[in-house]
Amino acid sequence: MRQTPQWKFFRRPRRSIAAFLVVIVVVWFWQWRHSGYIAGPGDFPYFPAELENGVLDGYEDELAAFDEPSLFKLSKKSNAAAYRYSRGYPFGGGFAVRVTKTAEGAELRLAEINNRERPWVISRVEAVSLTATDWANLDALAEETGFWTMATPDDSVRILSDGKPCMMEGAENGRYHVVVRSSPNPGAYTRLCNFTLSLAGRQGSANEILDSDSRRVSFRHFAVLRVRSMALAIRFVEHTEKGLFESDYRGAAYEWFLQNDGSHDFARANVLKGQGKAVRSADHRPEDGKIVCGPIVLKWSPYRYEKCDYLEVNRAECKTGQGAQISMAITDWDALDKIDLNEKYLIWSTRDRW
Repeated sequence: MRQTPQWKFFRRPRRSIAAFLVVIVVVWFWQWRHSGYIAGPGDFPYFPAELENGVLDGYEDELAAFDEPSLFKLSKKSNAAAYRYSRGYPFGGGFAVRVTKTAEGAELRLAEINNRERPWVISRVEAVSLTATDWANLDALAEETGFWTMATPDDSVRILSDGKPCMMEGAENGRYHVVVRSSPNPGAYTRLCNFTLSLAGRQGSANEILDSDSRRVSFRHFAVLRVRSMALAIRFVEHTEKGLFESDYRGAAYEWFLQNDGSHDFARANVLKGQGKAVRSADHRPEDGKIVCGPIVLKWSPYRYEKCDYLEVNRAECKTGQGAQISMAITDWDALDKIDLNEKYLIWSTRDRW
């Protein structure tokens, strides 16, 4: 009787299976080599040994709770690059946002924890695909702000910690760096952190995280607002009405500039301007902190230390038209001629309620 032909695979199963496994391993190794493999959360260390001096105590546990990998280990691969911004909330929990370079652009992962007590549980995870332009802007901003040469801690970490540490990490071209600050003022470092987070916010997520610090204005630096065709720039130039302590104040002198011709150009001669003083009384009167800048009405309140002021929009008294959207951005510009509302790194807050 004629036998049915058999495939060679079944004639020599062990050799065939071994060859198949070799192919799988080769393909996996190629992908690992070219995709910028990131070590898993159990692959410590998260930081170089020379930084394990107490400054970064506890951060390893937080990053592991976010199910985040080690960027320090990623930095050992010359073809991989990523940035990560992580921050704790005042009373527990926090978020971590990581942007990892890919062949097409970048991938962003945002993880958030809301519970205060351990064990920490991730409450939200979001993934966003970014363009090559997004990555290029982030990478350029890191270089522009001097991130790679910033000291890892500063006096805000050593002396004052209010439970809101900000940590920015970078891994690129075989190098790794980390910078930690406690409640940093608006400035270069804050702009880098917020821009990293805004890459998720532009896709409709993380807006509430961005808005949490949107009203804290650095002393002598401008906050800018947009509403319809108008643009407003305002800054606080003096703290007055001292309280019981040297760092305690109950008043602030300010100056504002309004351009309402639709150009958003504060260099034009038709810019309206004014100045005044906001005061917070001991009995907290309703008019405390009120600031009128043409049709836009704001409200001021003091920060705990003389480095920032709180600013919010008093929508109920604004004469900007029904339903007009008011956007605010905090800047580190200290001169009117530096203001450019088209600057790509501005983070605009557009909350319906302040």
